Amino acid sequence: MSTAKDLAAIQACLTNRLDAQIIGDKRIAGVIGEAPSRYSKSPALWNAAFADLAIHARYVPLDVDAAKLKDLAAAFRNCERLLGVNVTVPHKLAIMDSLDELDPGAARIRAVNTVVRTHDGRLVGYNTDGAGFGASILKPQPGRTESFVASLSGTDVLLLGAGGSARAVAFSVSELLGGGRLIICNRTVEHALALAKEIRSAGGHAEAIGENDLLKWALKVILIINSTIKG
Repeated sequence: MSTAKDLAAIQACLTNRLDAQIIGDKRIAGVIGEAPSRYSKSPALWNAAFADLAIHARYVPLDVDAAKLKDLAAAFRNCERLLGVNVTVPHKLAIMDSLDELDPGAARIRAVNTVVRTHDGRLVGYNTDGAGFGASILKPQPGRTESFVASLSGTDVLLLGAGGSARAVAFSVSELLGGGRLIICNRTVEHALALAKEIRSAGGHAEAIGENDLLKWALKVILIINSTIKG
């Protein structure tokens, strides 16, 4: 298993610096995005988990420009010690062009938040955003006895955003609404219209609105989901 050489190939695609001494000969995992080194909590969470489980691996932030995505994917294929990576904004859609295979769920959503490297060097894309979101509101979280909501069936839900994570949440939530509606609001209304059309084609009930109608719908729904990068 190569070490310095494969890490150097990954480093050549990044705008942040990796600490080769800390990584050493460990297996590698990480999160790719425009600048996760500035804000992502994933490295701290995953490195704590690796340490607790005695997994000889290091999770690192990987800041990469869109123009370098294909080069980074090529470096991943040649890196035998790569476990996989998570994908955050703004690369959840663009990364698909650099992968060898999409899981059926990711192919349906057309967005990827997780990439796994197989033993033969192929890169397979998955999307866990939707399922993770559903579980976070419908199942009791650690330290709590009740879920955030008991059910979404028959309710109207407002979704802000139409990007990568919003797409995953839209498909997942629409399946939980029963006769309820998913109202999608996006700064670029054409993107909201396109996503709503896809949800309807998949058998869900979805409508698109512009930002001018946001307040009106915010007062009507039982749940507002923010899938934008705005706080």
